[in-house]
Formats: sequence, C-alpha cells, structure tokens
Amino acid sequence: MYDEPFGQVVTEGWNYPLRADATARTMGRQVKLTCGEAFAYKLTTWRPDIGAEATDRSRRTG
Repeated sequence: MYDEPFGQVVTEGWNYPLRADATARTMGRQVKLTCGEAFAYKLTTWRPDIGAEATDRSRRTG
C-alpha cells in the first residue's frame, strides 16, 4: 500500500525481472544482440473504499 496525492493505492501480485540472451545469424555471421531491461508481471491494483475503512475503524475502537 502506498499514498498518492489522490488517496491510497493497494497493489498485490508479483513481478519478475527477465533476462534475454539473443543472437542473430545472417550472411554466415552470428551477432549477439543487446536487450534492455524487461520484466513479467501480474498485479492487481485498487483503491480501498475510504468510507468502508472509516466505518471499520469506528467499529473496532468504539
């Protein structure tokens, strides 16, 4: 959970950095290719209902 100017945001899931080794072969030559950073991810992001959260807190405290 982290705060944004417009309210809290909750993120749940995973992300993994990917490593790529790639080569190209053309006209009898093989050349190693360079790849930028990449990652795979599966994330669910939402904003909690502030009204429900406030009601939940009031039930616990009093």
